[in-house]
Amino acid sequence: MQFLRETVPVERARRRFPHGALLRYLRLVLGTCGAWRQGCGTRRTFQGFPEVTTTCAHQLVGFASCVFDGADIVEVRRLHEMRRGGISTWHRADELHTLADALASDNARGEQLYIGANPRNRHGGTKAADVALARCVFADFDGVSVEEAHDRIEAARLPAPTLILFSGHGVHAYWRLAEPITDPAFWTHVQRRLAIALDSDPAVKDAPRIMRLPGFLNLKDPSRPVQAEIIEADPSRVCELADIFDHLPEAEEARPQRAAQADATPRSVNTLAAMAKAANYAAKWEPVAQGGRNPAALRHAAQLTRDFALTDDEALPLLRAWNSQNSPPLDEGELLECLHNGRKYGQREYGSKAPPTDSLPAQGPPWWSLDEVVKMPEYRHGLEAVSSGFHRINAILGGGFRRQMTYVLGGRTGGAKSALVANIARRAALDGAPVLYFKLEESIREAVYRLHAITAQVDLRVLLDGIANASADDRAKLLDAWQLLRALPIMVSDRRAIGSIMRIIGEWSKAGGKLVLLDQLSQVETDAEVGFQHATLVSGALRRAACDFNLPIVIVSQVNRPAAANKSKELSAHDLRDSGMLENDPAAVLLIDKARDPTGPQYGPAMKLLQLVVGKNRYGPLTKPGDPIELAWWPESGRVEDVALVEAVA
Repeated sequence: MQFLRETVPVERARRRFPHGALLRYLRLVLGTCGAWRQGCGTRRTFQGFPEVTTTCAHQLVGFASCVFDGADIVEVRRLHEMRRGGISTWHRADELHTLADALASDNARGEQLYIGANPRNRHGGTKAADVALARCVFADFDGVSVEEAHDRIEAARLPAPTLILFSGHGVHAYWRLAEPITDPAFWTHVQRRLAIALDSDPAVKDAPRIMRLPGFLNLKDPSRPVQAEIIEADPSRVCELADIFDHLPEAEEARPQRAAQADATPRSVNTLAAMAKAANYAAKWEPVAQGGRNPAALRHAAQLTRDFALTDDEALPLLRAWNSQNSPPLDEGELLECLHNGRKYGQREYGSKAPPTDSLPAQGPPWWSLDEVVKMPEYRHGLEAVSSGFHRINAILGGGFRRQMTYVLGGRTGGAKSALVANIARRAALDGAPVLYFKLEESIREAVYRLHAITAQVDLRVLLDGIANASADDRAKLLDAWQLLRALPIMVSDRRAIGSIMRIIGEWSKAGGKLVLLDQLSQVETDAEVGFQHATLVSGALRRAACDFNLPIVIVSQVNRPAAANKSKELSAHDLRDSGMLENDPAAVLLIDKARDPTGPQYGPAMKLLQLVVGKNRYGPLTKPGDPIELAWWPESGRVEDVALVEAVA
């Protein structure tokens, strides 16, 4: 019974298997999981993997030994309910156990822990093209007990799985293949048929799929965390693909008529009228809880792409707007899969609900009624705030940088504007926001040097002098920092022409970008010859880009010469160089006024306090004279942090 106390607490098992099922479950576990029970009791070394002693590490070793080869590159992804997007790192499979303590700390901070179930072909790979091969086929039984999962597997006449784990709200089963599958399309076909045979989650068929990592808490319901853990693990259970494939039903046998319709030619429709009608239709969709999200998304996708004959680019924003209300939302990959399948398997004729071109009405007036605006799907969602990564900045801005708005960060020459905006890029990306960073004063290499030094907390000059000349301690810090930095969703550009900048921002929006940072305004190239005309043109263009592409844009600007020279006077929005529209357009103006030496033993001698004043804030308060926002700043590395974080660490 020691094994059961370690992996499946009896009280939780009793809650999970009422009405006498507990006894059958215990018999099942005790009778079929000898390899894993032996491993837990003796901590034996799985072939090719190290011997470990801690429970979390042993779970990781057991998982890796069943699913991967030791040299495989595996992606570990951390997801948090307060952050959009995930943070990934990449490791050798036989080194996965070394992350046990760090992952446990991440989990304790609210991070959900997942792993790419198929090996990646490179560090940094998250997409289908980055999947090297598939060593396993696997199934996700959502909301199902271990006993019921076993019953379904036996009913499908499939061999015993190599690995079974309890995910916290269901069961995952893996079959290790004698020969890996190297054709992603064929592997997806096998996964689709496996899901039909087992009545498991049909969405589990994309090559870069991430799955729950055992040994840690499932935090989907934060009020009721549940331990995800291995129930059975026997790496010697290796299957020939034929032993599985021969028992699987045809994936398309129930839907031949739908598949035939996929190639139907859309009838000609009035696209603008169809989009307007589809938007009104989508506004009535109700949010869906877990368990009904995929069917609802498939149904809505079919309505948009077939009934209204919208393209994927036209349909996806409406589908995303509805999905954002779900609890929790589907991830982007599942949503795109539903969009594809909705178009392929939808039953109605293309354009059946869309006005045809022969009934194209005369062009209407260039205005909207209030009722029409309120009925737009985007209206009730507001303008999302993207975190700056700094608590006090977020607080005074009402949550962060809001979509469709511009913000100006000003300051004197040498006043740490570039350092702060680089830290905003790092901190916002850590919070899950994909960041586009225009670095126009320096080369792209220097911009990455700056981010690398900030993350590693080493002197920027170490990178400028060359890593090869750095001390062993600095090289170690830089290597550790790079493992984190390379996984962050930050893109860098040095394009200066305003037309190119506008085009790149548009492409960034389509790619799912959330935040644009531009350092700095004076380096943008325009046809204007006079300073205030240049500032007006750039500010207006970026303001339009923020609205058109639904993004917040932060612009770095200098202050004028009198304000730069008079350091005794607190800066204001009027002090921005070539002020006027640059002061009028943004939602807020943040100004780095000065830096002071801190007092107190908790602050190191190398740190200073940056003092920020808010000179304009359309949707929030201004800072009071003499009471600025203060941030901790290390000039040598350029790192900036919240003062509260420094005090907490101290």
